[in-house]
Order: sequence, then structure tokens, then C-alpha cells
Amino acid sequence: MTVIIIIAVVGLLIYFGTRKKSEQTFIDNNQSSNTSTTSGQTNSTRQKFQSKISDLPFPDRIDAIVWHIKAIDKGLANGDLELTNLSYAKLIESIRQQNVTENGSFEDHLQTIRKEYDEFRAYYGLEYPQQFLPPSERKKKEPAQTSTSQDNTLVFLETLNFEELPKSVIKHIDIVRTISQWNELGLKPKKDQYGRWSDIKRQERYFEFVGASATNPRHKLSLETGKRITTKPYFIKALVEQGIPLEDFVDNGDDLKHFIKADDLFVEKNYEEALKEIELAISIRATSDYKELKKDIQVKLGNEDIVDQQFKKHEFDIDSPIHTGEIFDWFKALLKNKKIDKVISYIHKTNDTLDKLAKGEIKPKIYGQQSGDWYSYKKEDFNKNLFRIFDFNVLQLEQTDETLKMLDLFIKLYIGKEIKPIESIADIYVQWKLKDKANELYKLCLDKLAGEEKPRVKARLTKKIDELTS
Repeated sequence: MTVIIIIAVVGLLIYFGTRKKSEQTFIDNNQSSNTSTTSGQTNSTRQKFQSKISDLPFPDRIDAIVWHIKAIDKGLANGDLELTNLSYAKLIESIRQQNVTENGSFEDHLQTIRKEYDEFRAYYGLEYPQQFLPPSERKKKEPAQTSTSQDNTLVFLETLNFEELPKSVIKHIDIVRTISQWNELGLKPKKDQYGRWSDIKRQERYFEFVGASATNPRHKLSLETGKRITTKPYFIKALVEQGIPLEDFVDNGDDLKHFIKADDLFVEKNYEEALKEIELAISIRATSDYKELKKDIQVKLGNEDIVDQQFKKHEFDIDSPIHTGEIFDWFKALLKNKKIDKVISYIHKTNDTLDKLAKGEIKPKIYGQQSGDWYSYKKEDFNKNLFRIFDFNVLQLEQTDETLKMLDLFIKLYIGKEIKPIESIADIYVQWKLKDKANELYKLCLDKLAGEEKPRVKARLTKKIDELTS
């Protein structure tokens, strides 16, 4: 559902990229920026697909626009409709302000996003967040607060990106305090004319105050103890890695210790030990993040059943694992089990499903409906990166009809610029004494390099062709 927003804002970002070459910009997915709900919840910071945009500077409120888009994407992925609804409203307000700054240059973008937001709220039966409506449109006028009641109002400071937080901010993140306590610390939360808490900006990043409640047990404990209400395991891990003790969180059970160790082992590619640790974490508290990490580990270990389950789960939403990149790990697991027939079948099914989604012949069942152009783009993205199903450093293939069929299918579909995958397959053909097929692929590599200044690569390929024909 968020693709319309992404397409609309890409134009906006390109505009600023050309206007300010010193502030180069480009949008999308390996975002390792993370969104949070009002209780500090969202997706993991260990993303499979990482966006570079959150690391780059933008003028005015462009940073906020990008963050809100990612928050919408994560909210939809997690089924967090409250986060998604609020993020839509924040995004529209940010673009509205940018539109004013640019003298109406983005009115069309704004109308497109508003239309999609209307469709989203109609689909889920949600109301427009009252705090983002003009005062005249609010159901009830907010009562004026006395100075004393304002001082006792509870808020906490949240972030949309837990990576490499400024030292001046990290000590305050996700801790509930009264306004008077925040004022004493010098941060001074303020509301704008519409009653919304204003963002603060530190080191080119935005941080937002969020209302808390004394009736919420976790918020109350944070107020009394100074512990953090961060709940998402990956966010807690990110803060721990920046020097925050695990004991400083409201949630600090042994399950988190096992999870953190499991994730570290996963990054180190020690999958057997990682599986043991995550199973210990799940035995204590079975959260969705723990279960997802376990699936990722099992895929890396070549668990064919998990792969089949994942393909079945995303049967009508195959664009999502392509977008994150996890689909290529599924194929690697099948190759590890020498299930060549399944690799071929799933490649065909993936492309066929994307064609049907693009034409509107089928509808997604997990995520929101995207435009036809989105699905066509994801098909192109899939075939461009199809080489990622192979790990040529350790790949061991047997010469069978099915294997040849799979490699021929790859050559037919692959549209990427990199020639290394094609050359590697040609090298395999040489080992199998299929000289004609190898020769054909080496020449294909040279054709792809036409017009490029790569004399050493061309010389290497030419030498291989000469050795085959000599």
C-alpha cells in the first residue's frame, strides 16, 4: 500500500537532490532505520534490506518524511494499525509543510497521498487522528491545561532510528518523565498550535515526544525507576550495544540475554549455536521477533520445510520477500538440499505471481494492494538479483538434466549488469566438459562489457575463450 507514497516522494527527493548537490539523496529499502509505536515497538534493527536514505541529509522536513514512510511500511508489515494510521497523518502534515515551503510544488503528491490515506482508513474503519485535524474539525475542543497540570503531564522521548544515537539523546530515550522533569533537564517539550508535541532535532536527526499514561503499568514503572519502556528486542539490543545496561529496561528477562546472543551468533554465521540460543529465548517468552529469528536461522541451516512454509505464506505477497531480500536465502536453502526441481518451480511461480499481481488477476492477502508498476518493478528486481540464489564460493552442483535446466533458466531470466555470475556458470560448464555452452557464456560476458573500460576482465575472458578453442 505504501508504494504510491514512495513513488510520490521519490520525485520530491530527486528535486532536492538536483537543487542541492551537496545533499545527495536516494530512497529505499535497506533501511536500517526503525520505527516505534508509542510503547517503543516496531520491526528489527537487523534488516535484510537496508535503506541508505536515513544516513543522508535533507533540507527542511525531508528526514521526517522518509521516517514516516518507513513507519507506515513497518506498521503494515506488523499489523500495527495504530502506528500506521498515526504515521500516515504525520507524513501528510510533513509534506503539507514542505509544500508550503516550496510554494505549492508538491500539491499533486499531497493529494495522491491523502487519497491513499482515505482508502486505508476506509478499508480498516479508522478515524483520522484528532490531534492532526484543524481545531474546527475536532470532535471535542481540548480543555485548557493549567500550569500545574501541564507540569505533571507524562511524556517520553522516542526515536525512529536506534542506530548510533547522539550521546545527548541516548540517555533520555524511552524514559517516562513529567514535563517539569524534562524542563529541568533542558529539553522542554512543547506543543504546536494544533496540540501536537513538537519534534526536537539533534545532529540532523529528529526525535519526538510522545504522551505517556500513569495508568499504564510499564509507563508508571519507568516514571518511578527511570527504566526504559523499549520493548522490541532488536531496539533493546541496539541500545545495549551503545552502552546501556540490560538492567536499565523495564523488560530485561533472561530471554533477552539469549536473544541477543542468538542474534550475534547469527551475524557471525554460527547458525547451529544461534539456534540453541533462540530456542532458549522462546522457551522463556515466545515473541514474534524470536520466532522470526528462529526461522531465519533455520533457513540458513537449509531447513526445507521452513522454506516451503514461507513460500506458501507469501503465495500472494511474494513482492515482500523480494523487497527484503529474504527470498534468495530460501532458494539457497533449497540448493543446499539439492532440491533443484523446487528451485525451478519456485522461480517460475514467483515470476508468474508477480505478473498476475501486476495485471490485477489476483490480490495480496497479507499486505496492502500495490500498483501494477510496483509488481512489475519487483519482477525486474527479482530477475536482476537472481544471482543471489547462488553462493559460487561454496556451490557444489551435480551435472544432471535438472541442474542444466536450472542454469539455463537463470541465464534466460538474469538481467543484472554483473557478469561474474555468468562467468562462474561458464566455469562450471568447463568442468563438466560442456565447451560449447561455456564458450557461449564467455562471449555473452564480453557482449555485456561492450563499451566499458575493463581491459583486464576482457583479457581474462578472451583468454578463456582461446583456451576452449585451441
